[in-house]
Amino acid sequence: MTDRQKVQKEMEDKLAEGQAALDKLKARLEEAGHEASGELEKAIAEADQTLEKGRAKYDELVAASDEEFDGMWTDAKETWHSVSHDIGHGWQSLTDHVKNLLA
Repeated sequence: MTDRQKVQKEMEDKLAEGQAALDKLKARLEEAGHEASGELEKAIAEADQTLEKGRAKYDELVAASDEEFDGMWTDAKETWHSVSHDIGHGWQSLTDHVKNLLA
């Protein structure tokens, strides 16, 4: 597997992980029949925006030629790591909000 393939696979996995976690939280709220508070709605919208930002970066890199990829990855790496961090750790706050609401 090339470095490019590894980067793309890592991005795909992280985006899928984030989407699955967000979908699970939304389903729990829906199943419980709770209306999301303004604060929770905002947190869900921010999570959706984080995923969209990550998908946009992923799409740019996938569309790049091999020659463009290295330069684009160098430029996008910091943004991606920020998005990845938000997906990996930022969801905890949202999960905690949902748990509190359903408790």
